[in-house]
Amino acid sequence: MTVVYVGIGSNLNRESNIKTAKTHIEDNFEVTNLSSVYESEAEGFSGNRFLNIVVEINTNLDKKDLISRLRKIEFDCGRKESDRKYANRSIDIDLLTYGDQVDASGGVCIPRKDILRYAFVLAPLAEVAPNGIHPVTMDTYDRLWSKNRARMQSTWIIDFNWG
Repeated sequence: MTVVYVGIGSNLNRESNIKTAKTHIEDNFEVTNLSSVYESEAEGFSGNRFLNIVVEINTNLDKKDLISRLRKIEFDCGRKESDRKYANRSIDIDLLTYGDQVDASGGVCIPRKDILRYAFVLAPLAEVAPNGIHPVTMDTYDRLWSKNRARMQSTWIIDFNWG
């Protein structure tokens, strides 16, 4: 089993889409931890605020098959092939880490560079895996969050009803 971290975000019908994506993830994987729900302003474009979570899962799938399964979940949750990167979106599911692997093959960089760029990725990751080690920097996620939070866009935990 490989421990992986997955980021989920939405800024369109966001509460419903986050719940739906979480349910699909739980139906397809062994979920071992889930962050609080974080809210942040849109990054890179003018749009609605996003809700984001990080999910820790265990999987026997290789990286390629895992990415394919996550992409299918995105489409099942309403994502369109035509969705642009910096635009409003119903759902965005990103593979953040795959064990301690460092790999840029297949068009997906692992660990995802967004971990070191965006608070909405690093803050929930540091919450679910404070002692996890970033395989490139070799710092813990908690330490990375402490060192970088001041230069990153604000994100905050919200009270979220999963019911």
